[in-house]
Amino acid sequence: MGAGGRMAKRVIRRMLLIRSGPTEWDRSGRLQGQTDLPMLPEAASALAERLATVTVEGMTGLVSSPDEASMTTADLMGERAGVRVQAVDELRELDLGLWAGLRVEELEERFERAGRQWLEDPAAVSAPQGETLSAMAERVLPALERAIVKKRSSVGVAVVVRPIVHAYLRCRLEQLETTEMWRICSEQPSPAWYELNPNDSRLSVAAGLADRRVPAA
Repeated sequence: MGAGGRMAKRVIRRMLLIRSGPTEWDRSGRLQGQTDLPMLPEAASALAERLATVTVEGMTGLVSSPDEASMTTADLMGERAGVRVQAVDELRELDLGLWAGLRVEELEERFERAGRQWLEDPAAVSAPQGETLSAMAERVLPALERAIVKKRSSVGVAVVVRPIVHAYLRCRLEQLETTEMWRICSEQPSPAWYELNPNDSRLSVAAGLADRRVPAA
């Protein structure tokens, strides 16, 4: 209890996880990685309808991967919630190196074992000249910790990211294995709120990076 017998005010930290709207490469089944492409114009209406169902009460901030599709998505969310969008470079998509631009079937044909391993578990192998899942986590997680977990006051922060980062964060927040990432990437997910506590390990780099099983809070 606080001074004078009053209860201390509870600090609430909430994160709204949003996957960016689709690009032409997303639609055609190509692996995009950090290639910067615009969101499909025809996707804007459906995305706006989906975002219109999201509760925005208590939203205090909005951070986004700096790519065009993510920023377009974030702008739609920001307009509805009345909050300013902040582009955060550390939230950019996984670098897929020489795999960028390949269709999934081409990945399996041209890179055989490595391609198959990556589709089964992105933590098991990385693309040639690309980035490991651990390296991606080492830049993404601290950025989110600073924006959400380490705040001393209540916050509700929306986070817009590309599909692979989105899938990885889903695994962290829902305590799923990284083998679930490709399944999550193939879904059409709705934005979802997650509540975090000050000692929450789900966005902590120190709790472990890109293991087959994401550590529990």
